[in-house]
Order: sequence, then C-alpha cells, then structure tokens
Amino acid sequence: MAEKLVESMSEKWDPSKWKDDYRDEILKLVREKVESGSIRTIDEPKKEAASGGQIIDLMSRLKESMARQKAGRGRAPETRAVARGATAKRTARRRVSSSSASHVRARKTA
Repeated sequence: MAEKLVESMSEKWDPSKWKDDYRDEILKLVREKVESGSIRTIDEPKKEAASGGQIIDLMSRLKESMARQKAGRGRAPETRAVARGATAKRTARRRVSSSSASHVRARKTA
C-alpha cells in the first residue's frame, strides 16, 4: 500500500521545473561588483611543505609529572596546616556573623 502511494506521487525528474534562485542571486552580485570596478585579485596562499611536527613521548612526560608530584608531597603537610589555619579563621568569622545575625533576628521579633 505504501509503495503504491509513493509510486503514485513519484514522477520522472525534470530539471527544467526547478530554478536555483540562490545561484542566480550570487551571480547577479558578482556581475554588479565586476561592473562597478570594485574587484581585486587575491593570490592564493602558498602551500607549505607538510612537516611531521614535533613528536612528544607521552610516557616520559607522564613519568616526569608523577616525579614532580611525588617531590611536592614533602611540602604538603605544611601547606595543609596553612590551609587549615585559613579555614579556621573563616569558620570563626562565620560563627561571629551568625551569632550577630541571630541577635538581629531576636530584636526584630521582640
């Protein structure tokens, strides 16, 4: 049934029934530009010889990165201690600000 429907709606391709408006508009613009004299020639860029590029040994880079990371672990406890101090200061500020906020809330309700 579907095949019969498609066959009944199909016909042989006739390109004379179709018009390419886009191509016509582009050609019109090109002609106008040529007639106005505002064209210039553009040289094609020279093609460079294909080079192989730089090949990087990823395994050696990974090993170097791992070695740097391991070397940096000796300083990690100091860094953590400094970070903890900064966190403790922030927490203390929060406690102070939250207690003053509850004080403000108490005044509003009372």
